Amino acid sequence: MTTNLTQTSLTDTNALTATTTYYYQVYTVDTNDMYVVSVNETNTKTTQLAYPFSDNLSTLNQWITSASGGWPPTPRIAGPAV
Repeated sequence: MTTNLTQTSLTDTNALTATTTYYYQVYTVDTNDMYVVSVNETNTKTTQLAYPFSDNLSTLNQWITSASGGWPPTPRIAGPAV
């Protein structure tokens, strides 16, 4: 994943599943392209997402506040085909 020798942390950007345990292990590659597995293994468990969420709307920084088409939206009338 990385070639930065000073990196001491990792953020997993894959699509993770809630309440699932994931295991991570460090591998090193020498100058002969030989992989060496580390004895250091760690794991973490993702948390359950809390639904329904609530927002007191004190700010709108988490919401899309503009859209094309204007407000109110144009009504659409549904009915049988003529």
